[in-house]
Amino acid sequence: MNHVTYISAGAGSGKTFTLTSILADLIIKEKAAPEQFILTTFTEAAAAEFKEKAKAKIYEQKQTPRYAEYAERLDQAMIGTVDSIAYAFVQKYWYLLGISPNLKMIDDEQKKFFVGQILSSIATQDETAFLKDFCEQFGIGFEWSENKFGLNYDFWKDDVKEIFEKAKSYNVKDLKASREKSLAFAKELSGFWTLNYDVELFRDLMEEIKSIDAGQSRKSATRTADIKKYSFILSKNLTIKDLAGFRSFIDGLPQAFQSSQLRQAALDSLNHLYTNTTVSELILKYINLIFDYVEKAQTAFEEYKDKQHLIDFTDMEAHFVELLDKKEVQDDIRNTYKYVFVDEFQDSSPIQVQIFDKLSEIVGSDECDDLIVPVGEGEDIRDFHTHNSIWVGDFKQAIYGFRGADTDLTKAVADIIAKKQATNPKQFKIHSLEKSYRSLEDIVGFTNDVFVPAFADVLAKEQVELASHRGNPDKIQSLRCWKQNGTNSDGKTESLASQIAKRIKDGEDPSDYAVLARGNSELDKLSEKLKDLNIPVCRELAIDENRDELTLLSAFLNLVINDKDNYSRALVAFLSEEGFDAGKVVDTKLEFNKVFKEAKEKTEAAGESNPVLPAYLVNNQLIKKFMENISFYKVQTIHNLVESLIISLDLYSVGRSWRDVAGTD
Repeated sequence: MNHVTYISAGAGSGKTFTLTSILADLIIKEKAAPEQFILTTFTEAAAAEFKEKAKAKIYEQKQTPRYAEYAERLDQAMIGTVDSIAYAFVQKYWYLLGISPNLKMIDDEQKKFFVGQILSSIATQDETAFLKDFCEQFGIGFEWSENKFGLNYDFWKDDVKEIFEKAKSYNVKDLKASREKSLAFAKELSGFWTLNYDVELFRDLMEEIKSIDAGQSRKSATRTADIKKYSFILSKNLTIKDLAGFRSFIDGLPQAFQSSQLRQAALDSLNHLYTNTTVSELILKYINLIFDYVEKAQTAFEEYKDKQHLIDFTDMEAHFVELLDKKEVQDDIRNTYKYVFVDEFQDSSPIQVQIFDKLSEIVGSDECDDLIVPVGEGEDIRDFHTHNSIWVGDFKQAIYGFRGADTDLTKAVADIIAKKQATNPKQFKIHSLEKSYRSLEDIVGFTNDVFVPAFADVLAKEQVELASHRGNPDKIQSLRCWKQNGTNSDGKTESLASQIAKRIKDGEDPSDYAVLARGNSELDKLSEKLKDLNIPVCRELAIDENRDELTLLSAFLNLVINDKDNYSRALVAFLSEEGFDAGKVVDTKLEFNKVFKEAKEKTEAAGESNPVLPAYLVNNQLIKKFMENISFYKVQTIHNLVESLIISLDLYSVGRSWRDVAGTD
């Protein structure tokens, strides 16, 4: 790691404004050319938004003679997700890796489906019986959010998937060390005691408890129910969960029951319920079995990718790390790029942190260490000490754990930068954005009240707290809170629906309400509750299949399959090129047919085996841009392909530019 500026930026603190200002300043002052930047962010959409805002910043500098040229040249900068940037280098240097340049991408959803298919048949009959017993021994149920009851006999699949994903994210191919550490940790926890209890003693104790309970003047319905429950449980084979519940029951009995010698003997026999050799053997066997399954899944997945000529995102990043160690690639990057900007650093996976670390070593240069960039206006102007690598993040926003994002690691990296700043301030610098420009004062105060204590064990108060820039001169009530009642998810949903309904019936507009939740199931339940209360709900948005936006996107999808599809090319021109009406379609097609025929006859007469023939509408700007990236589009999954087409071709702007254009019917 070398020559790094780290900017800690909370939500609404002006992160994008700061980054685009720094980038624009470096370009306008000719400290770097527009194409000398690499910028990574979380999504293609965020990358496109950043590029447009950076261009707008440059366009503001009209006193600079070449400002318009600089803004347009920013299209040549490498701005995108880590994966898209890794892909560009892998495509360029595939021969250094010994791989095919025509590998196709497999996305995370396809990977999860494949692993799920493997796990559906991986366990033998004996292993299935063991896993079933293990589940029953420890009473492993469903997560509360799954809205399912009873034991979850497929619980082990989640453990296999988690280790599989972690191994991929950390690029760990040999799990031997992980297995050994897991077994050692389990042995340390589970102890060496012998589980030795007397069921007959437990049954005698229950009879004694029944007798004492019958003589109590104040009856407890809960205790009576528990007496019946454990009297029944003691009549069958006992699991670890049963024993734990029984111990908790007798330990919590009131004073009248505590003089029983049988009770104390029972408690003593269950002292080491989870730290005994019986539990240890179960857990150690389970750990070994899970690691066996992970290794089998890894082998099957790698064989499947090799057979189908596939590559996943982590493979792409691992190849990029490998390339960054090669002198040819290092020289190329060092001679081509001067700055690396990393957005959303807190969401980086371990392998991505490794990429950023290596890039900082490659582009790092002493000549950039003394650069100071002023950002802001008036009282808010401040100086930023910039280095060749500028990383921006906020650990309070690291809630997704996306594809192995490791916030402990990324925070440790930021801490290392802070320590390096103390010993080598010329090459390392930490900045914090301390004001919220987005929210009103009471919202900022509320989030401070929540976040400061929540992160007290992780971050210092000054690293969490934001000051409000906006204030609230108009005394707008921007925050209202109320207690959400209910002991479970259904009760809380009902409480929330009632609160919303009350406010709407008091005269508030339903269209002023929007509800965010972590999952669709929660929103579906809330929607039903609101409907029961006669509150209008908009849960789904209808899509007009005849919209021109979908026609345009469909045309590009067809061109990915066959870039010689002249009908789709005509649709693109018709929808994107001003004045390209039906008459122009006919005229250009007739002219193209003539040129194509002449070219074909000429090549046939010359006996050319693989002639390069003219293509239709090659001068259309969208088609031209599409053809420049077609090799990239062809290896994308359908989800990534659609997103890439919309972002890279800026189809949003095309749609916004339409004015009374005739439809394609």
